[in-house]
Amino acid sequence: KAKDVALLPESIKLMPEQLFEASVQEDSRIVEVAEEARTFCIKNGMSKREAMLTSLFIEVNLMNIITHGKKNSQAVQVDLRVVRRDGSLVIRFRDNGKPFNPVDWYEKNHPEDLSSGLGIRMIVGLAKDVTYVPAMGLNNLMLTL
Repeated sequence: KAKDVALLPESIKLMPEQLFEASVQEDSRIVEVAEEARTFCIKNGMSKREAMLTSLFIEVNLMNIITHGKKNSQAVQVDLRVVRRDGSLVIRFRDNGKPFNPVDWYEKNHPEDLSSGLGIRMIVGLAKDVTYVPAMGLNNLMLTL
């Protein structure tokens, strides 16, 4: 069902200023979208530090998805949604790339080289909650900060 794929309870009624959405298919847009998200966070009362961390989370995830998610040289489309409500922030990435669960990867890969998978380590380590749900051929990754 569409509501299941949205991964947001029906009880959430959002005002336009509580929501930031963007679509990315090319790595040339990643920094621009991350900056727009940072601006959104500041306008919604987040500190500059929190907004910068959010922007970094978005930039790292978008780069990983676009770079590593390709299937048969098909471009990967990533839809980003950032919701600010009741003092928390939820970032949702939805893409049509190869299935990839960063939580599973993090739990299974603890190499001696801590720089390996640095982006995933940062995200899983700093987010309050990381949820991955594959649905209808799409990857859905939600981060709660």
